[in-house]
Amino acid sequence: MDLKELLGDELYKKVQEKLGDKKVMIDDDNFVPLSTMKERLSKKDEEITTLKESLGERDNQLEDFKSKVNNAEELKQALEQAEAENKAKIEEYEKKIEKMSFESGLKEIIMNKYKAKNYKAVKANLDLDKISKDGSNYIGLDEQMNKLVKTDDYLFNSKKLVGNDTNPTHESSGQLVNNPFDVKTRNLSEQAKLIRTEPEKAKILIKKAGFKPEQYNL
Repeated sequence: MDLKELLGDELYKKVQEKLGDKKVMIDDDNFVPLSTMKERLSKKDEEITTLKESLGERDNQLEDFKSKVNNAEELKQALEQAEAENKAKIEEYEKKIEKMSFESGLKEIIMNKYKAKNYKAVKANLDLDKISKDGSNYIGLDEQMNKLVKTDDYLFNSKKLVGNDTNPTHESSGQLVNNPFDVKTRNLSEQAKLIRTEPEKAKILIKKAGFKPEQYNL
């Protein structure tokens, strides 16, 4: 329904005469000039455009913030992982150094103090779990080594042996002889004689030289 139909012919003519060339629109039940209405609409459009731009900026800021938060979290996780890996490597390195130090000191004592013939052979007879290192001291080592010297003396070097004693670590007649089974003082004639006449003593001397009696059919 247009304005003429709404007002009727008579009233519509009066309104036209009053307005002249002006054009109006109804806004909130008021007659408003068209130019004014256009200005209002233009301002509203500008406000809407400004609001959209503001919302767009806020959206961009929010996305940027989310990106920074994600990057910070990723960076934090990467740093924590790097720290954990570095700590593990340091601990592994320290364990290797500790093991090397333990092994080096143990070998020195076994070879120099106890005159072992073969470090690995002696070490294989030790219970390393019962040996601990305190500075330069090896707690629990002497006890095991002293026992091993008595039970497996063939693992250790002895420059002088007893001539007629079946236990070559003790003196008997006072006469000292070299071990005919030792590679440094090997004597095939003495070996044959001992195997034939004193097989038990030969076994002891063979073990002391670092060999097995079975190798000599004993």
